[in-house]
Amino acid sequence: MRYNKKILLLLFLIPSITFAQNFCMPTRPGMAKIAYSYADPTGRKVTDLGSGVVFKEDGDRAYVLTCFHIFRDGWGKGKAVVYVGTRSFQGRIINYNIKYDLVVILIANPKTKVIPIATRDLRNGEILTASGFVKGSCYREIKGRLVKLTPDNLVCDNRIYEGMSGGPLIDVNGYVVGVCWGTDNKNHYCAPLSKIRLFLKNVFANRRAKRNPTIVNNIVVPNDETTEDPPTEDNNLAEQVEANRIAIEQLQQSIDILTTRLDSFENKIDTLDSRITGEFTTIKEQIQNIQITVGSIGEVNPTNLPPIRIQTLKPDGTVHQDATAHLGDLIKLKAVPISGAQ
Repeated sequence: MRYNKKILLLLFLIPSITFAQNFCMPTRPGMAKIAYSYADPTGRKVTDLGSGVVFKEDGDRAYVLTCFHIFRDGWGKGKAVVYVGTRSFQGRIINYNIKYDLVVILIANPKTKVIPIATRDLRNGEILTASGFVKGSCYREIKGRLVKLTPDNLVCDNRIYEGMSGGPLIDVNGYVVGVCWGTDNKNHYCAPLSKIRLFLKNVFANRRAKRNPTIVNNIVVPNDETTEDPPTEDNNLAEQVEANRIAIEQLQQSIDILTTRLDSFENKIDTLDSRITGEFTTIKEQIQNIQITVGSIGEVNPTNLPPIRIQTLKPDGTVHQDATAHLGDLIKLKAVPISGAQ
């Protein structure tokens, strides 16, 4: 039996395409999965998931860079667990910047290959890779092209998925050039190198530690003089207000993008409406032309018709009367009953 090669190829590709949509890749060394667990106001346990990158190590400790908004809803109420490879580590936030949406977490050194921060500047059109864990499980790397670079945002022409927030944007040389924070299902957005460099410079310049935290069984045991002072209640309120402001700004950016796309869609509708109106006008003119043509043939009325011959017969069948008349004259006639009719 002979088989159609094109059909066989199609049957082979269809399941492959479906599989690729949920394809999990081998995790790149230095990638981190983050789980932040806390209790919401109703007492229900909530776990917010995100991604991160091990960008620096120092002896028995290492540093993970990720997004602040992963911790925003449960800020100060939960615990962070960082997964690197097959191991898990209790993490401690040592510094954060709500405006930049960035956080540095301290963990025990997982002895993995770090992914360093790039020192060069980017150019529009570069191919960059967004990396992270989709919904906290499937590791994905998604390539895209840098289409816009501003002091506030880095924009690539591909989308990322839930759980990839906080993951790094990596260049072709394997360096971190951005930290991804959101998508509009068409493009995705990252904190640019300018923000990352300034944030990390302040993180390591402003630490007041005389002694580093102690690492015991993969758990960070902070010393009293080590990390940032915990926020007070007033500071918590101020930080929450600032966090909300940043979230509103990000939402406004997404709204602006959607508004632009909606305007484009409305322009297409207007163009289509103009075409329909033009077609309708053309059809209407054609109908009018047909009416004019019919009218030019002549008005159709009874008086314009040829005369009709009318004969009346005697009972024996002979012609009694023979005359001609027009239809207009006949319309005026009335039926008169014949007397004596059987």
